[in-house]
Amino acid sequence: MGSTVSICNNSTCILNMAMKQITPLYYENEMQPGQCIEREVGKVWFTLEAKLWNGENGYDTFQDIVFPITIITLTALTLLAGGIASASFLASLAGISSTAGKLFLIGKVIIAAGASTTAKQIVQDWVSRSALSVHGLYMGYDRTFLITGGPTCYLADGFQVVKYQPGDEFQLEYL
Repeated sequence: MGSTVSICNNSTCILNMAMKQITPLYYENEMQPGQCIEREVGKVWFTLEAKLWNGENGYDTFQDIVFPITIITLTALTLLAGGIASASFLASLAGISSTAGKLFLIGKVIIAAGASTTAKQIVQDWVSRSALSVHGLYMGYDRTFLITGGPTCYLADGFQVVKYQPGDEFQLEYL
């Protein structure tokens, strides 16, 4: 009925990984270097996303799946019921979403000393948005993916130290 998808973290960094459609449907937080996971998934299209782990930015069933679907459903029902949603109500929903996003920029990631402003911004984006995002992956058959590349990372006293150099981009390899 479905397909078996294997994903291996062949980078030196700890990652949070998700297979998404509108929201993450399958995910693995704190995926260690060298770790492989398997998921049984439907024969549909996915986006594979990985974020640099910082101890606080893991995927969460409520925050990443239930909450967005609830907001979309409530907004659609409200609009269908005659558009009685006030601008302040919709603005408050947007405020919840943007406030949550700001929490991803802190945590257990240390950027190696001497990093440029550009390097710091790239690493911040990898933590708060994604280090890797590949759209349009059809899972109609068994597949294996390797997450490769990225900066040199290592653990020191529970912190992930990132030594970024220009060109240190994450990549997805298909087997």
